[in-house]
Amino acid sequence: MDEEYIQIFIDEASDLISSLEDALLTLEKDKTNPEMIGQVFRVMHSLKGAAGMFGFESIGDFTHGLEDIYDLVRNGKISINDELMEITLKSVDHLRDLLKDPEIKDKNIGKIHAGLIEKINNLKDIISGTIDSEAAKDINKEVSGKSDNSDAIDKAEVVSYYIYFKPSRDILKEGVNPLLIISNLCDLGLSKVYKKIKWVDNLKSFDVSDSFIEWYIFLVTNKKEVEIKDIFLYISSDNEVEISGISDTNIFLNENKVRKLETLFENKGDKEIIAEEFTEILKDYENEEESEESEVVNEKNETTVKKEIKSTIKVSSEKLDELMNLVSELVTAQAELGVLSNLHNIQKLTTVAENIEKISRSLRDNALNICLVPMEEMMFQFKRLVRDLSNELDKEIVFETEGTDTELDKRLIENLKEPFMHIFRNAIDHGIENREERISKGKKPTGTIKLKSYYSGADVHIQIIDDGKGMDPEKIREKGIQKKLIKKEDELSKKEILELIFQPGFSTAEVITDVSGRGVGMDVVRRKINEVNGVVEVESEINEGTTITIKLPLSLSIIDALLVKIDETPFLIPLSFVDKCDEATSDQIINSVNNRIMIDGELIPLIYLRREFEIDKNCPDMHRLIIIKYNDIRIALVVDSIVGEHQAVLKPLGDVECNEEIITSACILGDGSVALVMDTNKLVEYYRKKKEELVNCKCERINK
Repeated sequence: MDEEYIQIFIDEASDLISSLEDALLTLEKDKTNPEMIGQVFRVMHSLKGAAGMFGFESIGDFTHGLEDIYDLVRNGKISINDELMEITLKSVDHLRDLLKDPEIKDKNIGKIHAGLIEKINNLKDIISGTIDSEAAKDINKEVSGKSDNSDAIDKAEVVSYYIYFKPSRDILKEGVNPLLIISNLCDLGLSKVYKKIKWVDNLKSFDVSDSFIEWYIFLVTNKKEVEIKDIFLYISSDNEVEISGISDTNIFLNENKVRKLETLFENKGDKEIIAEEFTEILKDYENEEESEESEVVNEKNETTVKKEIKSTIKVSSEKLDELMNLVSELVTAQAELGVLSNLHNIQKLTTVAENIEKISRSLRDNALNICLVPMEEMMFQFKRLVRDLSNELDKEIVFETEGTDTELDKRLIENLKEPFMHIFRNAIDHGIENREERISKGKKPTGTIKLKSYYSGADVHIQIIDDGKGMDPEKIREKGIQKKLIKKEDELSKKEILELIFQPGFSTAEVITDVSGRGVGMDVVRRKINEVNGVVEVESEINEGTTITIKLPLSLSIIDALLVKIDETPFLIPLSFVDKCDEATSDQIINSVNNRIMIDGELIPLIYLRREFEIDKNCPDMHRLIIIKYNDIRIALVVDSIVGEHQAVLKPLGDVECNEEIITSACILGDGSVALVMDTNKLVEYYRKKKEELVNCKCERINK
């Protein structure tokens, strides 16, 4: 089978397993939730069917037993207990391993596989002993959906569906057996299936692996429509599928109607003619059964069958990356075209350049939106982590989320997983107290960890908040002195003391556990977040809790920036950090007291970039001030001139030697020159650290 189609199955199956895990974590809190029970069963059923199609027999066999158990749960025959929940969650982890190793070549995976199957079978044996044998037989009949369950179907609340399925010509080459799809449909209830064969006009072009059959299926079932859709989950969008509910009753009870349908499909070969006459048959049926309303008639056109339209499609990460690379090249080429139009002053060229700029900007925004995924994509991992660790540490913790529809670049999402795991582990192990300690402090016995995300300008802010014991600044300070990170005589603000937790090897934990306490967590958090041009901050109050705030750009590839110059050297400052622009004379800058200048009635610090980059020549009489935001304060960056706004395509620096404390990436401008991109947060941190070192150096000289 083609590797491309196997990868499609793996991607789809991974998403299904994630949704299964999420449903189980919700179900654990409310073990009678019918929607979540149905979701678990449908995922098991879909995985079992699709795994068989794509040659993942180990997954199909493994999910079969769990599917049977959850079908009994769904039908109210048994209830979910802690043992079943634990086995199912462990099965989720094992299913991920089976996707990577379907032939179970790894001995450890094989051992887990055998152990879980034994537990599932034992559980099934226990369950079967509690169900009356006759009742179990009835359940099996109902589940099978074949002709011997007609009595159950007749008495149940059912819906009659019309399904049109035209496989793509290459469906067999994709590794999908359409007959298996038809069989799975028939398993859902009572059915009648009609096929039409499209004959080949040119036998020379005939390929035995091509498909020339289309199917018309009538299905009467007590299953939900989503279960019908799940059967078509793994086929490509080239296959044509229409699903329509046509009656709230069993249409097969009307013999006259069935005979007309059989005649219709036996004699007609054109889909449109069939649809037209099919609609007439349904109209006749409505007249016979006035109490029924047919849903097959389209509101706008009564001669067409209602069509199921997919609202989303799956696209591989490689294709999205390629799209972003092409858009980046287009943005660079557009900038070059803009330079040429300004240089030659040709009206038509200028008009074309302006139109291309509008198109490239719209294309860029659309491409960025395509690459954005909601935060909820990774929530299931954190829910599972909180659940497992709280059980392991015998703590009662509730995990809450807010704003998980906030979207981020998919590459950012991937880079966030590791630092988020560290933060959650610390919150669970060190932050949240155990039940007895919380009660003694007058708190609720159950602790809370909340993940909150929201947009702030062009950035996304993500907060992880716990209501635990908080951090003791004095204890952190003592540890900082002990680790020689600070000196005993240093005067630090509370914020600066809390920042010490991000130093390598720093930990205040008195006991090292398997979860945390080795001092290799929070420095990783800061490093990983800095790598994606983000910022991490911490706030904490003793016995009230801790808040970790992570500020991130929406995208890693293309940003809106302000193009400035120092002498003839171009620099880019991300617009998301720019508050306003102003100006000042050279005398005002040079003669400023303590490097501060009055802006809008406020005395704010300034950073003279000529001095930082050691550029002395061609100093102008008038400087431009770029007022940036850093946390809650404003800082003025002093440059020579402002060129204007620029769409910056970020490129890695590679082996270029520069101050990595300030410069994070580069951008090729329209004239072919390279502009360096400044990280303003890193710039401020670097400047502050440099100033502290200078002050300390002066103090040492005075003491000597």
